[in-house]
Amino acid sequence: MASCKRKALSLEVKLDILKSIDEQPTRKRVNIATNLALPPLTLNSIISKRAEIEENAVLFSPKAKQARGATHVKLESLFTCFRQARAAGINFDSNILREKAIKKAGRLSITDFAASNG
Repeated sequence: MASCKRKALSLEVKLDILKSIDEQPTRKRVNIATNLALPPLTLNSIISKRAEIEENAVLFSPKAKQARGATHVKLESLFTCFRQARAAGINFDSNILREKAIKKAGRLSITDFAASNG
């Protein structure tokens, strides 16, 4: 028995699938899955995780194929502040951001944190 290679769908594609289901509410899921070239089980999984997919599409890039949160959620607030400052037009040097992240990690007692260049 030959197995098919798994194909990761982006959040954008999953949202398009949900939209096509909403446009055809009376149609059988098996027929929709066939038209979309998806296994019916995959379609049912997407439908059952609808709320999670819509929430992740807001939090992450729609092109993301996997929605993973931060390891250190409290430290993620620093990055959120950084993005807001960048949106306001304030420029940051990467060294300044790295130093602030290390200081905040120390205050939060995070021992396994390592500030990267990227």
